[in-house]
Amino acid sequence: MAKRYFVTDLNNSVGLVDETDFAVVKSDRKVTRNDQPYQDIVLRDKSGEVGAKIWSDNLEYMEDHKAGDVVHVEFEVRDYKGNIELTVRKLSKLAEYDCDDFIPVSENVDGEKLKSELAKRIDSVRDLHLRQLLDAFFDDAGFYESFTNSPAGMYVHHDYRHGLLQHTLEMLTITDSLCLIYPDMDRDLITVGVLFHDVGKIRELKVNPAGVTDYTREGQMVGHIGIGLLMLEK
Repeated sequence: MAKRYFVTDLNNSVGLVDETDFAVVKSDRKVTRNDQPYQDIVLRDKSGEVGAKIWSDNLEYMEDHKAGDVVHVEFEVRDYKGNIELTVRKLSKLAEYDCDDFIPVSENVDGEKLKSELAKRIDSVRDLHLRQLLDAFFDDAGFYESFTNSPAGMYVHHDYRHGLLQHTLEMLTITDSLCLIYPDMDRDLITVGVLFHDVGKIRELKVNPAGVTDYTREGQMVGHIGIGLLMLEK
């Protein structure tokens, strides 16, 4: 069944009682000031995030779940300090869903245009050895898929599909200006350096099928700079 509502559809819908599917970003059991248990949840889909609560009288209608699960919720939209929040009446896990409904995207990003610009940037490199290095990575289908679709971060910037690619190309636009100011700089070397500067993020971060981004163990232990160096060293 098609997803009924996205987060952005609920922004002006206080009082709406309905149901739809979301990915779980986090879910914690807490207690009120009156010592009553409740579940504090952050839900998301490709359009954004929304807070949700399951109060004590509805906890029996909540299936066990964790961050990264996709769930079907029956909810009421409430206003909480000027922001929408969902009061969840029932929550159940889903085994089947459309991943594209949950992986964050930006309306201002055209992935195909970005990929076309990437190809032009790679083709602009004339140094034989640097071009061979680029081809060794970008001719690999798995690497290319990860690089062009991954986010550049979890929250701070470019935290959506194609985010890493967009960030990298934006950095190249900045270096274009530097090369005009300092024409003696090695443009090929700068281009390759920028293309690889955040390459380790494809292993630092993982995006599960529900679109929830988290750090890999390698990402936590080594970080994207160290991972990138290890990738280039090979």
